[in-house]
Amino acid sequence: MKATESRLFKFLQKSAQFIIPIYQRHYSWTQNQCEQLLNDIVRAGTTDLEAHFIGSVVYVERGLYSHSDVPQLLVIDGQQRLTSTTLLIAALVSELSVRGADNTPVIEGTNAKKLKKYYLCNDAEDGDLYYKLLLTKADDKELRAIIDCDVTHDDDATSRVIQNYQFFKEKLGRLSNDQVSEIYLGLQKLLIVDIALDRERQSPTYI
Repeated sequence: MKATESRLFKFLQKSAQFIIPIYQRHYSWTQNQCEQLLNDIVRAGTTDLEAHFIGSVVYVERGLYSHSDVPQLLVIDGQQRLTSTTLLIAALVSELSVRGADNTPVIEGTNAKKLKKYYLCNDAEDGDLYYKLLLTKADDKELRAIIDCDVTHDDDATSRVIQNYQFFKEKLGRLSNDQVSEIYLGLQKLLIVDIALDRERQSPTYI
């Protein structure tokens, strides 16, 4: 096992694909949990906090490679946090796309294209490998639609993936440019414990 502290952005920027195994439960965070995450990010982005710890992400890093150069990593623990922050980043991409339509910079040093390329997609890949995070069953289809900008607002949505994405979009839509920049700064401060299991040495019975 190899455990290291890592910024979430640095973790997501790996040239890798994070896969939620089929035996994991569906994405289940409630709006209250997403609101708490957003409040924590706002606090991190508006104070002198150097980092905000959101938990660990545990995955298997060896023996799961495809024909591509992109390693496919099975996420054993941390899928709820990983999915929720991915939905927030996707909502931020959508918001910046609207606000930056006239090429006016909203956040200094980044834009919608950069956020999508670094944290949502493996930009050089096609097909399944294009997406950095693969969820289970219906959740995966909905997350892909969000990342592909192929989802419309649905007040009757029953999927937590869609509901929480819409929640983040609505929250961001009410903020000023400066407040959106603070969200981005808060995201930059998110810290995880990156726990990589060596498949050759540690083979849990549930993998």
